[in-house]
Amino acid sequence: MTTEPSIAITVNGIEESVPRGLTVEALVALLKEKTPHLLVEHNGEYIFPEQWTRIHVQSGDRLELIQPCFGG
Repeated sequence: MTTEPSIAITVNGIEESVPRGLTVEALVALLKEKTPHLLVEHNGEYIFPEQWTRIHVQSGDRLELIQPCFGG
């Protein structure tokens, strides 16, 4: 993590203050999301896990972290 000033983002409808410069992967780790099938929506668009290291969270971003429930 960085020691730079924090930014405001919205995660699952709740405003959060997080360090500036985080990638989506680092944000998922910071929030301790460990579900192997976690889905991430960034500003209304689904992003694949292989993109998480390339996308940096910016002030005002909206993210949805979705933990799918499997079963019937």
